[in-house]
Amino acid sequence: MSNQPQDDELSSGEINWLSEHMKSVELKIRNEARNIAKSEGRDTVEPKDISLAALKYMPGIQYPNDPSFWEKILSSISGITLMSAILAIAFGIMGIWRNDANYFDIVKIFSGAIVGSTGTGVVAAIKRK
Repeated sequence: MSNQPQDDELSSGEINWLSEHMKSVELKIRNEARNIAKSEGRDTVEPKDISLAALKYMPGIQYPNDPSFWEKILSSISGITLMSAILAIAFGIMGIWRNDANYFDIVKIFSGAIVGSTGTGVVAAIKRK
């Protein structure tokens, strides 16, 4: 049995909204298909142009949504990176406050952990793509 809702399960308002939404998505797909055809030097839209455009607008917004610079940065920061950074800052402040070079040795260790965990995060992000 299918879990898909049937037309009779939707109210007339829901059916109207869905119909209007699909019209706007179709318009976006048609416009994008025209742009794809023009970028390839053609005046006519081909089925492959529609397919490529549909991949961008399946959910009604451009897909995949390009993340901002900060979203990319935040997605590559792991918990280990964050904790290492906090501890490096804390030990650095303690080293300055107490004027003790031993604290800076601990800061160097946590700095290495930051570099290592960030590198691991970048490699994992590349493998996901």
